Amino acid sequence: MQYKVNVEDIEKSLSNLGGQASTREIQDYVLKNFCDGKVPDNYKDQRTFRMTIQRKIEDYCQKSADFNPARYDARFEWISRGIYRLQKNLLLYDFPLSEEIINPDNFIEGAIKTVAINYYERSSDARLACVEHYGFSCVVCNFNFEKIYGELGKNFIHVHHLKPLYEITKEYCVDPVEDLRPVCPNCHAMLHRKEKCLTINELKEQLISGSASSNF
Repeated sequence: MQYKVNVEDIEKSLSNLGGQASTREIQDYVLKNFCDGKVPDNYKDQRTFRMTIQRKIEDYCQKSADFNPARYDARFEWISRGIYRLQKNLLLYDFPLSEEIINPDNFIEGAIKTVAINYYERSSDARLACVEHYGFSCVVCNFNFEKIYGELGKNFIHVHHLKPLYEITKEYCVDPVEDLRPVCPNCHAMLHRKEKCLTINELKEQLISGSASSNF
């Protein structure tokens, strides 16, 4: 079969891989989902195919030496060697959480409600180091997206700051192992459910007591 590497399929692959992945993971996803699991006939071998994917990514990556903003929009972020991430505005799941909402006054115009957001920049490198150390299972409930959803859930998890960013109010050096923990979106929301953020252990205790009192 013939296939032309294109930025749209790379975006879909990255999105389904959790927004961030290596070129090898992207290659494997593209081969499986767009090429019937085989290297297309118009590419010499798997390495040539992977390098073509990487060059296409770098065409749309601001940190690439060959990036030309007059020709291409910035769609990808360089994380480390061979690892890329979708631009934040392209991430379907990267929404602000309660720890990122400051002075949540609502401004109402008809049926439209706007929430004022003060977004604290999160380090992609720190997130990567956190999940490399702890893995992709939630440290509260042990939920793992890949085990439940298969390939669709691979590499998907939220990362929780043990000390809420809004309490810091300035740049600081994050220790990915000491300061961050991987949590599922449900537990992440519950950690921030109250005005004062719950600790991991407090939420674990709540989860145990809630399960014990459940009728299910």
